[in-house]
Amino acid sequence: MIKYRVKLKSSRIIGPILRPQIFELAQKGYIDEDDLYQEFPAGDWKKISEILDLSSIKDEATFVKKIESDFKENKEKYIDPSFPQEFSFKREETSEEDIDKEKVENKADIKEEASKPVEELDKTVVTNKKELESIDKTIVNPKAQDFFKKLEEEKKDEVIKKEIEQRVDYENDKTQLADINELKQEIIKKAKENELGLKNEEDVLNTKSTEALSEEIPVNENKKRKSKNLIYFLLIVLLGLIFLDEEKSEKKDIALKPYYPDIKFPVEFENPDKEKGRFYFEKGKNEYLKGYQFEFKINALALFLKSLENDFENKDAMSYYIMTASELLIHAKDIHSAGSKLFKLIEISRSHLYSNVNLVTGAAYFYKNIDKCDAAINLIEKYITIENPSLKLFSIFLHCLIKEGDFSRARRVYDKLTQSRPKPIEVYVELLSFDFLNDEYAKIEKVLTEAFKDYPLSPKLFFYKAKLDTYREDKAELLKTLKSLKSLLKVSPAMTLSRYYEYEGLYYALEKQNKKAVESFQYALQLYDSPELRARLATLETTQADFQEVTNALILESKSIDFMNKAKAALEKSNLDTALNFAINAVDISPNYSPAQILLSQIQVKKGFFELAIKSLEENVKKHPVDPSSNFALLDAYTKAFKFNKARNHIAAISNTKLKESSSYAKKLADFFYASKDYLQAISWYTKAIDLEPLDDLNYYKLSQIFFYKKDFKKSKSVLRRAIDLNPSETSYRLLFSKNIYEMESSEAALGYLRSLSQKNQDSPEIQGQIAIYYFRSGQLTKFEAQKKKLEASTNKTERLYEFLIQASLIDEKFDQVVEYGKKLLAINPGNLETRMLLGRILFEQSKFKESLEEFKEVKLRLPTYPKLLYYISKIYLLTGDVDKAIEIANKELKSNPNLESTYILLGDIYREQDKFTKAQEYYKEAQKKNPNSAEALLGLAFISSKKNQYEVALDLYKKAASIDIENPRIHKYIGDTYRNLGQGKLAIESYKVYLELAPESKYRKEIENYIKILQ
Repeated sequence: MIKYRVKLKSSRIIGPILRPQIFELAQKGYIDEDDLYQEFPAGDWKKISEILDLSSIKDEATFVKKIESDFKENKEKYIDPSFPQEFSFKREETSEEDIDKEKVENKADIKEEASKPVEELDKTVVTNKKELESIDKTIVNPKAQDFFKKLEEEKKDEVIKKEIEQRVDYENDKTQLADINELKQEIIKKAKENELGLKNEEDVLNTKSTEALSEEIPVNENKKRKSKNLIYFLLIVLLGLIFLDEEKSEKKDIALKPYYPDIKFPVEFENPDKEKGRFYFEKGKNEYLKGYQFEFKINALALFLKSLENDFENKDAMSYYIMTASELLIHAKDIHSAGSKLFKLIEISRSHLYSNVNLVTGAAYFYKNIDKCDAAINLIEKYITIENPSLKLFSIFLHCLIKEGDFSRARRVYDKLTQSRPKPIEVYVELLSFDFLNDEYAKIEKVLTEAFKDYPLSPKLFFYKAKLDTYREDKAELLKTLKSLKSLLKVSPAMTLSRYYEYEGLYYALEKQNKKAVESFQYALQLYDSPELRARLATLETTQADFQEVTNALILESKSIDFMNKAKAALEKSNLDTALNFAINAVDISPNYSPAQILLSQIQVKKGFFELAIKSLEENVKKHPVDPSSNFALLDAYTKAFKFNKARNHIAAISNTKLKESSSYAKKLADFFYASKDYLQAISWYTKAIDLEPLDDLNYYKLSQIFFYKKDFKKSKSVLRRAIDLNPSETSYRLLFSKNIYEMESSEAALGYLRSLSQKNQDSPEIQGQIAIYYFRSGQLTKFEAQKKKLEASTNKTERLYEFLIQASLIDEKFDQVVEYGKKLLAINPGNLETRMLLGRILFEQSKFKESLEEFKEVKLRLPTYPKLLYYISKIYLLTGDVDKAIEIANKELKSNPNLESTYILLGDIYREQDKFTKAQEYYKEAQKKNPNSAEALLGLAFISSKKNQYEVALDLYKKAASIDIENPRIHKYIGDTYRNLGQGKLAIESYKVYLELAPESKYRKEIENYIKILQ
């Protein structure tokens, strides 16, 4: 067993001790993260933070200490429970409120240093807040103050207690009153249509028979509900008590401070106590099931962690910990670090992922909160084909369907969830989100009325109420809602508090107090950066707009988001024209909404309209100079448009801001170096991006691509595994993985891997196309042709299908078919510049200069800076006799792409045709400087040496070119010509024969055969 020694700042050394003892010392405050540790007896001294995450041990110490005390007091009474009535327990006599208060007070003390900037900003926010101070203060006799506070707490406790007693186990299908079996069956059908299947790569899960969740019970239409006004009135009366204060109190309004959940990877103690573990698990469940409030989830997280530290093998504790941590992930201070720890836990638990509703809910939350809704949808669909889902899981499903733009299925899920009763708070939240997207204000009011009956103390519901009040410009209601909200946010994450101050800003805007509105928005932005908030702040700061304009912008943003979702859905289906129209609508509705502008520019780039995209992004950056999304989108557009000089200038500008510390900066820099073929720098920056954002699968994929290109297949495969783990539904990752298998093992191994994938993705042209290519490469030509015909007959004529058919025709050297399929692809997407360049080059090689020039001119209309575009146009003019035009265009290409060797070679060829050998030689040497291994530059220099009768020099240059470009038959002809001029007939014959073997259809064949006869 490994032992350690610990060196304190006082230089005192403790030890040797075990890992759990280090943990205990940290809990008691004897050591911290800056102290050193050493593996006993002779290890290197390192920071203690490298062996244990001690960042918030002190935060939890008081809370856990209280629970441990509770455990000792009740240990003899404790019985191992089976928890059959999960949601129907009563509040225990031991005061959980005392625990929560003590925990929060301790956390506030521990986090004091982190919150100092917030306190400084608070002073700027609360200055002159008379309106909101009036919310908090009421004239009350000082002697009555304590009584009212105590009374309010008792009433608040009664509300919570009542909720707990009425709580329903939403994980239990027997408690669900709506019949969602029909919805379940529909999703199963959809999964089968998509061939999602039930097979995992490593495991094959047995399909279980599914049962109806419950019989549908119609809603009693005659049952009258209390009016919303009465409910809101009672809530305000109840919650307003908390704001009572002395008339002459000197206490100032203190801004709410954020709280960050601490998500850890559980490490089991050296001497675990399973009985203790079960106790902590039960206490954790009780905290979790108290409801929807943030502090309960925080308490539950700490208890589940303690349970796992005492019993890491407790699957129930693990599933609850993952679910709770996944829900809280979006609120973590360092979401990347927390997400990495959480993902490891999900991977550890993956073997029983599809047999535990809490675990799959946690995994779905995880994917949702790291913005991978496609992976969440895939996961939920697979689970539904095996087990019965929960309403909470369906709420995540609805959220992700909306995010992915699948509105037809989202509507059906919405309709079924509307009928369910009772509903988890998560269902209400997603129903309200859907209604706001569709401007269904009457439905919003109805859902809120129903939701407040079940969850009268939910901050989430009050935020939707505030949003509705804002849309209706109802100042009085918004003021009441803010009062209620503030009382509920004593322990809240930064994102939630940011939303509160955002609505506070909207209230001030309603009062036409723009200065205060701007202060509140600025504070909200400090707490949590969001493009929506930046847009509103810019509107107020730049135009001094009144509340009407800000409110209109808020409503228009909602409609813009709706169009954006539709654009993304169309983009997913490769319907670029439809996507472009939706994106244009999104921008037209809300011109100042930055995310809509960025999405439009991304679609414009995909369509090939680079200049339009860059122009709009440049304007957007001027409006929002510190907006990360706008700046990085512009850098991305410059890179994709091959405007490397502008990209470098923009990188220099960003590097002088805080944006350089973000993972997006590292990622976009890596993309830039990758595009400019500086692979060493690209590897360095992708690695840095991964360190900063370990959950971004695209960084792993691009890094894997570089290793594959450099023929380091082992490393490529290893890195790619991480990308697949993070996003198993991405086909391009699987294809690259198969290519690594092909290079490292065999074509049969690669085919076997792809066949297993094709069982779940039979309609995927990429997978089926890659299978065909492996058939060709392994010499199975009959199977290749059959597979190709099968794809040609496919009714699903997508851009991806034609991309495969082009690739298959290229390897089969059927260039007429390449042109045919290329034109069909361009009919679907005229902006596919890569395909246009390919067609232009093939037509050029076929000497169809007029048709070739047409394709190149189409590319020039969209992107004049496309590499080698002007090179080919210039060469066409050279071959058709217009030398002056060829030189003019070649010089333009040189100006656009000064680092491309090909342009220098082209100018050398042009001047060589004019017998201006000295000028030609200068350009060939410049090309050689750009690329010392340029075979074409060597050929040009060799040709000029021959013209100068320097045959020995020419021969050396030709041989060097042949060693670089070994499959180029022309070089062997030139070598034969040089030997013939030197009078070395035997060597000339050998070179000529190699040339004829490599180019049996050459137009010089008869001429070469005559030379051979003469020389013989």
